[in-house]
Amino acid sequence: MKQFKEELNKYNHLEDIDELWEDSRKSKAVVKSLEKKVEGLENNLYVAKQQINEEKTNYESKINTLSKKMKIAYALAGGSIGITLIQFVLNILGIL
Repeated sequence: MKQFKEELNKYNHLEDIDELWEDSRKSKAVVKSLEKKVEGLENNLYVAKQQINEEKTNYESKINTLSKKMKIAYALAGGSIGITLIQFVLNILGIL
């Protein structure tokens, strides 16, 4: 038994094993904590992406609605200008 103990004492870093074991346990705890944080961030990112997609859809529909309204406004303005020009020409010709 004494000889075995002497053999063990010859190893330089045998005492470091306990410290390494504790460090590995602490590292595992840190990794678990970081995994939970990453999972929370992934969930937040997913929610943010959904909100962005919803807002994008809303803005696209608003843009389409406004484009249709602008086309109608341009058509009405063009029609009004056309009627005014016809009336102007008829006034010049003396018909009106």
